[in-house]
Amino acid sequence: MFNQHRQSVLMLLVVAMPTMIVGCVETRVVNDGWKQLRALSDNQNRDPDRRDREDSMFARYARWAILLDTFDGPGHEQHARQLLEQLATQHHMPDLWIRSEMTWSQLYRGRYRRADQDQAARDLRQTHLISFAGDRRFRAAAIVPVGAGPMRLDDPLDLYQFAGDDLMTLQIGYYDEQYGKDFREAAELAAKELREQGDQAFYYHGPNRSLLTVGLFGQEDLVQHTTPGQDGRIFVQTQYSQRVVELQKKYPHNLGNGLTLMQKQGGRDIGTQPSSLVRVPD
Repeated sequence: MFNQHRQSVLMLLVVAMPTMIVGCVETRVVNDGWKQLRALSDNQNRDPDRRDREDSMFARYARWAILLDTFDGPGHEQHARQLLEQLATQHHMPDLWIRSEMTWSQLYRGRYRRADQDQAARDLRQTHLISFAGDRRFRAAAIVPVGAGPMRLDDPLDLYQFAGDDLMTLQIGYYDEQYGKDFREAAELAAKELREQGDQAFYYHGPNRSLLTVGLFGQEDLVQHTTPGQDGRIFVQTQYSQRVVELQKKYPHNLGNGLTLMQKQGGRDIGTQPSSLVRVPD
């Protein structure tokens, strides 16, 4: 299922490894794979039906959401779905979902671990500004509790259980719809197989992509080295610790759907996309 040595190659246009330069300090930045996931979710016009199919998976992570509207009486679920499709297609609003009971349906936006989460506040401000024919229909929208139960998950392979713990993990692959409709199951199976081989593997399900990672690391795994320059300036470079480097030797690539990805810069190949540390999501 997961093979770091497959010969198939995909061509991927990416920028060079991000580097932060502040004055005379050079720092290698840990990749924010979760930011890329969120951007992918925000920019992609997703199928409304697919949103509903994914509700059961994401609801277990959520305690709070933005309540947009409540419908009751005959056809309540149909009315909620019509509004969802209108917001998704005309206003490109991401992460809409419906909660229905026997006599009513509610349309929500987003899922948040905390009511005071920055992303929740940004989404709420944007929601308040949405206008229907001059009417700001959602000006009274609010963040409300929607879930119950522990946030920690029972599956030891699910990386989300470490959310908010200020940890990093080595991203070694991802799966998305190009793999097939069962790409989430593929990520879970790959993590399970690596666990059986003795590695601390995890999967993480985002809205459009599932990541495969190994290991958990802290700030002590970003080691600073200082180098004096000829002009007397001191350069500080942040590198991975030895245990991260050893794990990278075993898993050198970040595979896309099991295939090796090639990085391009300025129209030319600059090598395969390497595995890299990403921060566990908040």
